[in-house]
Amino acid sequence: MGGSGAVARMVTGGARSAVFWRIGLTPLRSPASNIVREVAEFMRNPPILISVLGFFAVAAGFVWIMVGLRAIGVELGDIVGDLPAYDNVGIWGILALVVGVAWIFAGLGLWALQSWAWMFAAIVAVFALVNAFFLMVAYAGSGAGLAQALMPALILWYLNTDEVKAAFGTGGQPQA
Repeated sequence: MGGSGAVARMVTGGARSAVFWRIGLTPLRSPASNIVREVAEFMRNPPILISVLGFFAVAAGFVWIMVGLRAIGVELGDIVGDLPAYDNVGIWGILALVVGVAWIFAGLGLWALQSWAWMFAAIVAVFALVNAFFLMVAYAGSGAGLAQALMPALILWYLNTDEVKAAFGTGGQPQA
């Protein structure tokens, strides 16, 4: 009945259904193949700097999780080196864990081009600009506030470009 030659033609050939009919089988359409096809149609590649922002968001999430675990008393051993032990900071450790999980979800949302992740990144950038303003007031003339304001200002500018807004579906027209 054809043996392995028929299987090889079936896998590598272009007309799969003809091979199936020739060896007496009916081609099957599995629900899994339909799902994969539909997911492939909806997957979009994020702009490169959004991928970078997502990476740093996930990295920050893992750092916050490690800080939170250390703050609630979990011994991390040689993973992060010799860190000082904290006393009576349990609630802050739990808060750091929650913030870490939120950053990881935000990074994954940026990679998946979710509109809520775009909003999250914009709000965090605004908070960072406000913090930079307070740093400018507290340390006037040092330039520390200006240095801290540069990255959030660039992130806000980039998030509001037409290409990025169109990728996230939050408005904006893609450039032709």
